[in-house]
Amino acid sequence: MPAKIILTSEPGSLVFSDNVLYLHQEEVVVARSSKENKPDTHNAVFECKTMSRPQAALKLENGGLCLTDLGSSNRTFVNDMRLEEQGEVCTGDILGFGYQDIMGEREKGRCVVARVEVCWVDGTEEDELKFPKNFKINQ
Repeated sequence: MPAKIILTSEPGSLVFSDNVLYLHQEEVVVARSSKENKPDTHNAVFECKTMSRPQAALKLENGGLCLTDLGSSNRTFVNDMRLEEQGEVCTGDILGFGYQDIMGEREKGRCVVARVEVCWVDGTEEDELKFPKNFKINQ
């Protein structure tokens, strides 16, 4: 069954309208915009110079939602922890794409910081999903 993912802009983020993504078996790539890929509320493409093309990928795996960093230069974060390879994503998590540190703090308005909401397309809440426990982070 497909999942619906909603990304909502958080304070300190590059401003964007809510993005509503529908995942089936394919992955959705989170990326910086290009001539071929323009930002839209139904994709994960952003006008963000600190993001990579591509930055990360969201996909359904083992009954849950996984986020994978695709070798981005300015990193991918989940709840302010750097994502090394792949990890689970749940409702309420804060995702960061394209962080840029200036004097030890994020440069506001230059990176994408989004709160995620996950549910099945039929409306079932994400807490009924079973997530893999393979989170790899740097602390």
